[in-house]
Amino acid sequence: MPTEPGGPGGLNISTRSTPSWQPIIHRALRKDGHILVHASDEIMVAGVKVTVRDAQEKLLEVGDGVQQEKDWWEYTPQAEGMVSVSAWDLPGNQVHMELDE
Repeated sequence: MPTEPGGPGGLNISTRSTPSWQPIIHRALRKDGHILVHASDEIMVAGVKVTVRDAQEKLLEVGDGVQQEKDWWEYTPQAEGMVSVSAWDLPGNQVHMELDE
């Protein structure tokens, strides 16, 4: 016997605008020579990576952020340039954000 959507054995559809299976980067900013990243996930953010490139998109530096507080990560770059950040969760779902200069 067929089941109705949402019924026993049926399909439930979420209407969340952000899929629950990926982390969220709420904010990334420069402060006192550091890159600060506010990232969260329903379970946990497993890691944050910071990438620095020059104006010609040449890779200058890549490094892992260090968790400072529950949802805040910090990275101290050695180079100046355009910054992008990535965050991922335990299953490996990943999101990216470009830092506004």
